[in-house]
Amino acid sequence: MDLYTTGDVCKKLGIKERVLKYYVESGIIEPTEVGVSGKRKYWYFDEAAINRINQIRLYKELGYSADEIKDFISQSEFDWKKALGKQINELKEKKKHYENLILTAETMRYFYESGLYDGEIVDISVFGNDLDNFALSAFSSSDNSKEGLLTINQDISGGMETAEINKVGTDVMEMLAKISYCKNMDPESSEVQKVVSDVFDYIVKMSGIEAIDAKDVLYGIRLTSNFSLESLIDSMLGIGTTDFVLKALEKYSYGREEI
Repeated sequence: MDLYTTGDVCKKLGIKERVLKYYVESGIIEPTEVGVSGKRKYWYFDEAAINRINQIRLYKELGYSADEIKDFISQSEFDWKKALGKQINELKEKKKHYENLILTAETMRYFYESGLYDGEIVDISVFGNDLDNFALSAFSSSDNSKEGLLTINQDISGGMETAEINKVGTDVMEMLAKISYCKNMDPESSEVQKVVSDVFDYIVKMSGIEAIDAKDVLYGIRLTSNFSLESLIDSMLGIGTTDFVLKALEKYSYGREEI
C-alpha cells in the first residue's frame, strides 16, 4: 500500500497544508497512519484517504460546514437527494442576495456617474433600508398579465408591418455581426467606437426620441451582464416564474420515469 506524506498530498491535490490540517483536526478525515518522532507527529495517507479528501473539498465548495460533512460522510444510508436539494436552495438564496447587492452597487455607481449624487454619499436609506426588497421591486415586471404582455409587444412593434419588422431584425443582426467582428480589437479604438455610435444612432432612430443617454444604456447592460438567467426571466415574467417552471419540469421528468 502506497502512503503519502502531508506534503505529498497537498502537492498532489493542489491544496495548502493548513487546509489538510483543518480537515484532520476537525475530525472529518483521519490519516491512514500516524508516525511519531520525538514530540512531532507525521500523518500519512493512502489513495482511499486522498479520494475522501477530494470528496470533502467538493462539499466544502458547495457550502457545507465541517460538522455537516463529518455527519454525512460517516453515514452509509445518507439521503443525498434531500441534502443536495436543501443545499441548492440555500445556495440559490445566497446567490440572489449577492445579485441584489450587485444591483444596489451598480445603481450607486449610476448615481455617481450620472451626477445624481454629485458630492454626496449614498446611504442605505436611499434603498428603503432593505437592499433585498429594493432589488425585488426594481428588478421585476409591473404587469405580467396576458393583456400587459400584449401591450408590451404592441409597444415594441409600434404597429409596424411584417416587412418593417423583418427589416429591423435584419438591421439588428448586422449590428451584432459588426460588434462580434470587433470583439478582438481595442474597445477604445476609433473603429469600435464607430460601431457603438452606429448602434446608438439606430436606437435613437427606432425609439423616435431625440437622444439616448449612454450612461443609461451602460447601466442596463451592466445589470444584465451581472445577473443570472433566472433573474432575467423573473424580471420579465414575474418573481418566482423560474422556480415555478423548474418545479413543473421536475414533476414532468419524474413522471416520465414512471411511464
